[in-house]
Amino acid sequence: MTEQEKAFYHDGYRYGQEIAEKEVTSHNLFTGIQPHYNEINELIDVLIDYGKQNNIHLDCKAGCSYCCHQSVYGIEHEFDALATYLVKKWSMEERNALIERAKKRYTQTQNLSKEALALHKSPCPFLQDNKCSVYEMRPMACRIYLSTSVESCKHEYESPADANAYPQLLDFPLRAGKMMNEGMVAALKIAGYKSKEYRIEEGILAFRFTLLEALDDES
Repeated sequence: MTEQEKAFYHDGYRYGQEIAEKEVTSHNLFTGIQPHYNEINELIDVLIDYGKQNNIHLDCKAGCSYCCHQSVYGIEHEFDALATYLVKKWSMEERNALIERAKKRYTQTQNLSKEALALHKSPCPFLQDNKCSVYEMRPMACRIYLSTSVESCKHEYESPADANAYPQLLDFPLRAGKMMNEGMVAALKIAGYKSKEYRIEEGILAFRFTLLEALDDES
């Protein structure tokens, strides 16, 4: 582990500790994960500015959703926080529709081998009108996926079986986000919260009972 990776790990661990000190509840995960995400957002903003100054073009933008059709993974604490966000922000009708989209994708992916899953393409349940409907609370894996070539993403989307088809991604944010998540998981584990990794559709279904909870002003 490099010194930079250690620093990101300790940052994630610190955010996890801050949540654990209050008690690991869904509400505290929801509020505590936001500074965790904000730090990686700030890092990405710095990378974007650096790229502009050094003629390194980043092609990720709203409306480009090639990567939103592959298998994306999140961690249990992320889905726990995300479920709380959705109960606060989305209507019961919208949440029910999300669960149905997750069920549809899960039906398509549940029996696939690891190799077949890597080739599978279908829309993320959160993808609406070609945009992420939970952008501000999207999992870490989505935040750190930065491509320098939309053509490489398009080629991988259209020809997933091509061994030479792979998105041209920046490595640094991938490593930074991974280490921050590992640090948070370690801190939460000490507090008794054991995080499991899920594909997006699995995570939604794992927290479907939370998603079906009604707010006081809902019927």
